[in-house]
Order: sequence, then C-alpha cells, then structure tokens
Amino acid sequence: MKLVLGVDAGGTTTDAIVCTPAGAVVGAGSAGCGSWEEVGLETAVAAVLAATAAAGTTPERVHAAGLALAGVDWPGDEELLSEALRAAGMPRRHVVVNDAFAALRAGSPEGVGVVSCAGTGCITAARSPDGRVFRTLAVGYGELGGSWELAREGVHAMARARHGTGPPTALSERIPQALGLPDADALFRAIAREDYHPEPSLARVVLAAAADGDSVAVQIAAAGGDGLARSAAAAAARLELEPPFLVIRSGGVHRAGCVALDDAFAAGVADLLPGCEVRLLEAPPAAGAALLALDRLGPVAPAVHHRLLAEAAR
Repeated sequence: MKLVLGVDAGGTTTDAIVCTPAGAVVGAGSAGCGSWEEVGLETAVAAVLAATAAAGTTPERVHAAGLALAGVDWPGDEELLSEALRAAGMPRRHVVVNDAFAALRAGSPEGVGVVSCAGTGCITAARSPDGRVFRTLAVGYGELGGSWELAREGVHAMARARHGTGPPTALSERIPQALGLPDADALFRAIAREDYHPEPSLARVVLAAAADGDSVAVQIAAAGGDGLARSAAAAAARLELEPPFLVIRSGGVHRAGCVALDDAFAAGVADLLPGCEVRLLEAPPAAGAALLALDRLGPVAPAVHHRLLAEAAR
C-alpha cells in the first residue's frame, strides 16, 4: 500500500502524519521547534520517525512526502534542504515548501487563496489559480500580529504607562507576574542589564487582558488583527487575485479566540477583500503538507481532502 508523509515544522512545534492516498491517517508524531535555521533538521526528522513508526513503516518506504518547514525563505533553500533531507533518510520523492503553504493547502480545497499564519511570528502567503505564489518576509519587520509582535507591543505599552506618555494598563502588572517578577521596573531592569527580550508567550497575557477589557490590550489586539488583514490584502494584490477566494486563518494567535483581534481581522478583510470567505483552520497544517505530497501522485478528490483533514484533527 502506498503511503505519503506530511511534515509541518514550525517555530514552536513540529507535527508529522502518514496517510494513505484515500486520506486515511495511519500514523502521527510530534516534536519541538522545527525551524531548521535555529535547530537544524533533527527535530523534523524525529517527528518523521515517530509518525512512520506509528504507521508501521520507515521514511525510506514512504512513497512521497510534503515537507513544510519554517525558514524556507530564500532562493536555494529548497534545494539545500532537499539534499540534507535525502541524506537524513527522507523519501526521495518529496516537495519542500515554507510552512505557510501547508496551511493554505489544508484550508483551501484547491490550494488557491491567501493564508494568514500568526503563531510565534507571522507570515502571509498566497497562491493563484495558475500556480504563482507570494509570501511576506516573516523576519519581524513590516508585519504585525504574531506573538513576537504582540508581546513587544505589550511591553511598549508598559513603558509608555511608566513614562506617562500612555494610559495605565493592566499589562503593567500582568506581564511581570507572568514572568515571576515583582513589578514592571524589575522587567525593565532585566531588559537594560540582562539583555532580556520579550518572549512570544507573553502574547497570551496581552490577549487575555484584551478579553478582560483592558483598553490598551484591546487596542494592541485590534491593531494586530488589522495588520494581519492588510497583509492578506497586499499578498492577494501582488498576485492580482480576484475575489472571491478563501482567506485562511492559521496559528495560535488566530485560534486564541480574542474578540478584538478576530473582529479587526474580519472587518479588514471585509473592507479590503470584499466577497472573500474567511475560514479558521482547525486541522493541523501537517495535513496540508500531506496533501502537497498527494498532489504529486495526481489530482486529489474533495472527499480525500475532507477525510484527511477530519482524521488529522482528531
């Protein structure tokens, strides 16, 4: 029986699944941060070995693989990583893409449209019906809405409150508490003296404060949602996509359920991309990576797409 492999290696976690051409998931595995620029390929390989072992096979016996890796950003990355993955025992028939495109493939049955990925960082990617693609830089500049950006904006708000140039905010107490620090000044001392940088996990504190009605946190969350919507519209414009098409939301920030961020994103898409449907991706993006592998075997029927996403989400 032919089996295909899908791997989604992101900045926080790595997931791998093995499935049949009919979309039945027969094995899964996970590991930690899979950004090859930070940790190499060892984490991705570990997740693959766990998934293939659960399926009762080995990577060499898998017929095709879709490998969606954070950090596949520049010309030559695909070829470089393909060679390294082959050397590590991965299937010879495979496709290597940036992890955003796995989320888009999972969320869009035709693989066409725009995906807004907001997790540890943020990236927006798009694919046209004729196969052209575009993606944002994902280097922390020119984009807003990922955990890094939300955390940084939360600390900026604390500093403005401390200086008196901005309104008081519950973040001045909540963020130090989350870090086990006594007060805001202890955090700023750590930044000044200990080279501390706000951690992306602090985004949860900002979004929770927004949910509790802190006006400053609400503004930060809404600005993040609006920024993500603007990136989605810009990506669509670069490929001259004509609405309607799907706009997929993926990543922990989009799944956090923050009303201020969600409403701002929806309003931005409605204004900038009228007629486009917004969908939240519930299935793991590894399912999209597996679909990219199935694409190499031939057209994927809608029933296969639906079954694979349903089984991967369990």
